[in-house]
Amino acid sequence: MLFLQIILTIILVIMILRLLAGYLFRRFFRKLQSNFDASQTPPPGQKTMGKMVKCDYCDVYLPIEEAISKGQHYYCSTAHLQHHDKQ
Repeated sequence: MLFLQIILTIILVIMILRLLAGYLFRRFFRKLQSNFDASQTPPPGQKTMGKMVKCDYCDVYLPIEEAISKGQHYYCSTAHLQHHDKQ
């Protein structure tokens, strides 16, 4: 009878440890996932990249909001626009 109680106690302890390990494992990976999701979103106030265009003079890419456009051509500075107009 005592032997049966010892075996049942050991089985109960093993089950409790497995449940605890499963809970801790799940909690760890949920925290890891939430940290990963948080790192994928840009911080507040940081601009996200919009459409990029290439300067027709020097081939540098820049956001379309910062580019100087003339017709279908984009330039990164007024100097490049003027240089291209002289040609």
